[in-house]
Amino acid sequence: MTKVPFDPEHPGVKILTSNLVWDLVPHEEAPELLSKLKLTPPSAEGASMECRNSHLRMSLVDPLDNNINFMARQISEIAIKVILGDAEETLDEKIVSHLMHQYDVVVTAALKVAIANFLATGMLVYQRRI
Repeated sequence: MTKVPFDPEHPGVKILTSNLVWDLVPHEEAPELLSKLKLTPPSAEGASMECRNSHLRMSLVDPLDNNINFMARQISEIAIKVILGDAEETLDEKIVSHLMHQYDVVVTAALKVAIANFLATGMLVYQRRI
């Protein structure tokens, strides 16, 4: 397995970062975010290709959707308990619920994008079991 160095100027890191952007944000926002990250946004034709590639990568996690959603909820609940600690008892239940939802959204997206990219690059392989 090839290790990608944590050098932001390394071509592998630039490609991975670009893929993560396309997989994480609405596609119409990707070019602007790429510019903010000092990456070159693609042409209109290139953007169309990046869109297709992103959909292909993300489709790789479709069979794992329920599992990822479950894990994200569990991770979010654990994170909220750790972050809030004893303060959770003093907070309004609606605030805790809102925080939980926000963490769940972020963790779900992160897990799906990371797993999709691992699968797309062959860094992770899974077999479906009955």
